[in-house]
Amino acid sequence: MGSYIERGTSKLLFRLACGPLSLGLLALMSGCGQNIHSVEHTEVSGKVLFQGKPLSGGRVNFITVQGAFASSGKIDENGQYQLKAPVGDVRISVMNQKLPPQYQNPETSGLKYTVRPGPQTHDIEISTTSSPAAGASGQ
Repeated sequence: MGSYIERGTSKLLFRLACGPLSLGLLALMSGCGQNIHSVEHTEVSGKVLFQGKPLSGGRVNFITVQGAFASSGKIDENGQYQLKAPVGDVRISVMNQKLPPQYQNPETSGLKYTVRPGPQTHDIEISTTSSPAAGASGQ
């Protein structure tokens, strides 16, 4: 009979220990979906120009200089783009078959911009006759 009581007591202790542990794990897991390293984003729109003319098609990417945040927007047939960009200093890449490959990488494009809070316009001018850094506008 003593073993029955000991077994019942150990089950009770096990249940008492597992209850709070389970609640703690549940609380921890529910917090895992939240991004504690978020950054403010804002609406940025503009036109992509290549050799002075609207660039048709492709994508524009804004990547933060500090941190690991990025946003991407489609370039329409008139060269217009729109995206929710991370606030702060960003490097820009432009993906389009008509452009030299250096513009597809934000590290080599030379295109930079400082995104400020609130909606704004930023035109991106690209020219193969100038250095990539000279193609950046809106700083």
